[in-house]
Amino acid sequence: MGYYTNHKIIIENDENETILNELIEIVGYDPFDDDCKWYEEPNDMKLISKRYPNVLFTLNGEGEESFDIWVKYYKNGKCQECIAELTFDKFDESKLK
Repeated sequence: MGYYTNHKIIIENDENETILNELIEIVGYDPFDDDCKWYEEPNDMKLISKRYPNVLFTLNGEGEESFDIWVKYYKNGKCQECIAELTFDKFDESKLK
C-alpha cells in the first residue's frame, strides 16, 4: 500500500518541454498525468535541478489526506519545502448575523 499524491510542476525556462520529458525519463513514468506514488521525488527533482542549475522548478502536491497540500521549490540541487497551513479567524462578535 502507498500514498497517492497529485503533482503539478512549473518549469521557468524556454526549454520546459525538453526538461519535462527528461524528468519523465528519470522517473520512469509521468508523475503529472494522474495521482501517483512518487517515492523518489526529492532525489529525482534534485537531480534534474542540478542538470539545469539556473532553472526554478515549482512542484505543487496535494495528497490523499485532507489538507495535505504543499509547494516545493527546487533550484540547483536544493529544495525549499512549504507546507500549507490552515488558519481560522478569531471570534469577532461584530460579524455575527
